[in-house]
Amino acid sequence: MVVFKYEKEFHYFVGIDPSWTGQKPTAVVVVKLNELSKKLELERYIYTKDVKEIVVAISSLGKPSVIGVDAPLVITNAYSHRENELEFIRNYPIKIPLYPVNSSLYKSFFPTMLYMELNKIGFRFENQNIFEVYPHATLTAIFFGKLFSYKRGKKEERLAKLKVIEQKISQYIDLPNVSFGSLKEREDIDDALICALTVYLPTIENSLIFGDSCNGMLLVPFPKFVQRLIGVDNL
Repeated sequence: MVVFKYEKEFHYFVGIDPSWTGQKPTAVVVVKLNELSKKLELERYIYTKDVKEIVVAISSLGKPSVIGVDAPLVITNAYSHRENELEFIRNYPIKIPLYPVNSSLYKSFFPTMLYMELNKIGFRFENQNIFEVYPHATLTAIFFGKLFSYKRGKKEERLAKLKVIEQKISQYIDLPNVSFGSLKEREDIDDALICALTVYLPTIENSLIFGDSCNGMLLVPFPKFVQRLIGVDNL
């Protein structure tokens, strides 16, 4: 676990909520900072199953960008959790469950293929311009202080919880007036926005990274109340 802030500037912040199988659409949002409002604003979004469409959209941005993906991007373990997941479970200041990912569970995994395609246009852990992120950790650390489950229950309940989340993230992002095709699409786009917010935060405050460039780098917010209690220099 390391404390992290960017050493370089980024113009665009990309959030991706991928289908793990590739059989359902992947949500991709691109946001940038509005210098007048000091809030992020949506530049574009896509909702697609086509990995080439995703790569083309990102490669066309033209200015320095950083990507946050809500999924493991490197899987080297056959069983149990990956090493960065175990490190997160053991050491993150707020206890949040994390689903294990390994090669025995997933013979074909869309996010790892997407990562390899993004490598070809310069997005690699080594370059610190792409990270694994975890929306539950972001929501917990920045807004709720505890796990806020929002993808279970009846449609009306899920919609009500999404509205709560959208109200929270509107503190950072000017949310677009978008007509969604389904509740699932709205959930996925909101998740992608949280991913984009996560990779924006290291421009203004400390975050934490679990793992390394070989086994996956998980970027999550550093809860401010913990920083005040223990001091960043103690880590």
